[in-house]
Amino acid sequence: MELIEGTVLTARKVGRPSKYDPDNYPRMAYEHALLGSTDESLARLFDVDVDTIRVWKNTKPEFSGALKEGTEIADSNVAVSLYKRAIGYEHKEDKIFQHNGEIIIQPTIKHYPPDTGAAKLWLSNRQGDKWREQKFVEENITEIKNIKISVDAPMHLLENLSKLQEKEALEVLDDDKETAGDS
Repeated sequence: MELIEGTVLTARKVGRPSKYDPDNYPRMAYEHALLGSTDESLARLFDVDVDTIRVWKNTKPEFSGALKEGTEIADSNVAVSLYKRAIGYEHKEDKIFQHNGEIIIQPTIKHYPPDTGAAKLWLSNRQGDKWREQKFVEENITEIKNIKISVDAPMHLLENLSKLQEKEALEVLDDDKETAGDS
């Protein structure tokens, strides 16, 4: 094949055409990101493989931007709600009554006290080093000489224990001889 100076070669597209719809998919991705969708749920929505969703996120800026925006808004709204629940809040509310056949609407203010569970969750995520629950692991080391044996223990277990104790005692004696010889 002869190349002519100044011409541009273009590669042919290989494979089947993409199902991606740039006019609708970014909007749909945004809306579903607000609902907390995952790559798997998006793949079901668009009837594609999960790997295709990942490819679109990497190659379609409008798609990945819509997902990011929807996720950030959803996370922000939940964070605001959790914060309000943690510190307590109030809002206006109308109470509706009926008196002598007449409907009465009474404006009130509804109060919600602080919620310790929400506060704990908020603080453990925001200041984990200060507030996260720590689990301490205790090591229980059982030494053979501290094992108490039941009278009901089968005889072969007692014999095995006795042999183990003898072996341990011999190892201790051997260690003592080696350290005495070193000095």
